[in-house]
Amino acid sequence: MRATTRNITGEQTQNAWGHADLELRFDEYVATKTEHVSKTTPTMVCRPKQHIAFLKVHKCASSTIGSVIQKFGIEHDLVFGLPKQDTGHVGWPEPIVPDHVYFYNEAAAAGLKIEMIVHHSVFNLTTFETIMPNDTVFVTILREPFEQFASGINFFGAAQFLELPRNSDRVETFLRQPERYEREVPFWFGHHHLAGKKSITRNMMATDLGYPDDKFHDTEFALEYNDFLSKTFLVVMIKENIHESLVVLRRRLCWKLKNILFRRLNKRYSEDEIGYSEYSDRIHGSHKNWSSVDYLLYGHFKRKLEQEIEDGGIDLMDEVTHFISVNDKFNSFCEGLGRTSTDAKLSTDRYLARQSMLVPATKWNNNFEMTAGDCLQLSKMPWEITWSQRRRFDQRLRERQRIFESRKKS
Repeated sequence: MRATTRNITGEQTQNAWGHADLELRFDEYVATKTEHVSKTTPTMVCRPKQHIAFLKVHKCASSTIGSVIQKFGIEHDLVFGLPKQDTGHVGWPEPIVPDHVYFYNEAAAAGLKIEMIVHHSVFNLTTFETIMPNDTVFVTILREPFEQFASGINFFGAAQFLELPRNSDRVETFLRQPERYEREVPFWFGHHHLAGKKSITRNMMATDLGYPDDKFHDTEFALEYNDFLSKTFLVVMIKENIHESLVVLRRRLCWKLKNILFRRLNKRYSEDEIGYSEYSDRIHGSHKNWSSVDYLLYGHFKRKLEQEIEDGGIDLMDEVTHFISVNDKFNSFCEGLGRTSTDAKLSTDRYLARQSMLVPATKWNNNFEMTAGDCLQLSKMPWEITWSQRRRFDQRLRERQRIFESRKKS
C-alpha cells in the first residue's frame, strides 16, 4: 500500500506523484493564473497590488520584509489573515488550512475575504486560493542555504532539541554527523505549543514553501517543484540581494519607493560572525548533501533574480543605488530619534511625533515624507500587530454580519 503523501498544492493523495499528474497541475494553474507571471508593460496601467500572501521563510530576513508588507496593509486598511494563538504562525509547521486562520469560517460566511498574510505559514496553494481573492500575488524571500542553516540552528536552541554537546560549535558538530543528531522537534512559541513537528536543520526553506519531506532524494521532483513555484510566485527575493529584490518587488507590485523602505529586524548579533571562511569545505559539502533541495531552490531563484536585474538594465541599478541612499538616510533618521524595539516613547511623545524626513522627487519617486510613526511601524514584528489587527478584524466581522443579517430579513 502506498503511503499518503502531500501533493504540490498541499492536497492529500493516496497515490505517489506521477510526472504526468504534476505537469497537468502546472498547466491547469498557469492557464488560470497568468497574472502571477505577467510583466507590466509601458502600455498597461500600473495599479498597486494589494492582495498579497507573503510566505515568511525562517531566518531569511523575512521579518524585515514582513514589516514592509504589513505596513502597506495597515496603511490601506486591508484584512489580515491572523493566527488563532498569540504567535507569529498561522498553522506552521503544518501546511496552512482555513481552520488555522483566526475566525475564518465566520468571516467566510459573512463574505469577508482575507486580503493579506504576513505571518509564518507552510505554503498550501489550495488553501490560499480558498481564503484569499483571485488576484492575490505570492511573494517570499530565500537566503544562501548554509547561512540560513547556521542562523537557524542557533536561533532555534538546537543544543537542547538536538542534544548537541554543550559548549560545542553547533554548526560543525551537527554537520560532522547529521544522521546522529537529526530529529524532528516539537515547537513552542511562548507558552503555546504548535501542532506537529519539523526538522530545523534540513531543507527548511523548501519545506516552508510546501515541499514534501518524503521527496528529499528526488532531484527531478525538486526541479519540477521549482518550476511550479516560479509559475506561482510573482517575486522570490534573495536576502543577499535585498535592495535589488525590493526594487524588483516595488516594480512588480506597482508600489512607491516609500512603500519599500525598511528597518532590519530580528537580527542576532552572532550572525555577523557566520560566514564561509569559518568552516571547512568538508562541512560545507556535508550541508550541501544534507539540504540538497534548498540548494536547488536557492540556485534556481538566485539565477532568476539575476536575470531580472540584468533585464532591468542601468535604470534598475541606478534606482537600487538611489534606494540604498534613501533607506540609509531613513534609518539614520530613525536612530536619531532614540527608537528601540521596547521604547514606547516614540508613539506618545508629541515632539517626536512631529519629526519627519523629507525625500525630494526623482525620476523614480515623487517627493514624500517619512515620520517617526513610520520608524515605529517598521520596527514591529508581524506577531506584534496581532492584537491590534484582531480588534480591527472583529470590528469588520461584526459590521459584515449585521449587513448580512439585515439582507436576510429584507
